[in-house]
Amino acid sequence: MQELYDLGARRIGVLGMPNIGCVPSQRTIGGGMDRGCSESENTAARLFNSKLVSQLDAFQTKFPEAKFVYLDIYNPLMNMVQNPAKYGNQTQALSFFSSEKITLALPF
Repeated sequence: MQELYDLGARRIGVLGMPNIGCVPSQRTIGGGMDRGCSESENTAARLFNSKLVSQLDAFQTKFPEAKFVYLDIYNPLMNMVQNPAKYGNQTQALSFFSSEKITLALPF
């Protein structure tokens, strides 16, 4: 952040970690028989995001003339996983193809 600030950046948005426990590979590896999201991976992402917010608050104190914004993608993506019909998807898989051996994310 110091380098960005030194280069003249005064408005900085930082993207948080997504719900990595819900990506296809983690649903296959850690999601159990129902291929749900891996809670341990999602817990790690939430912990990372909370520490990121704390760090951005510290930067805001250090550089009061700058504006640091945390961009939450975890919660909107989790909402899509938990409420697929709301987003035009009829299954919780969200266009994921699953078999016993592999899970793929389809590009549509």
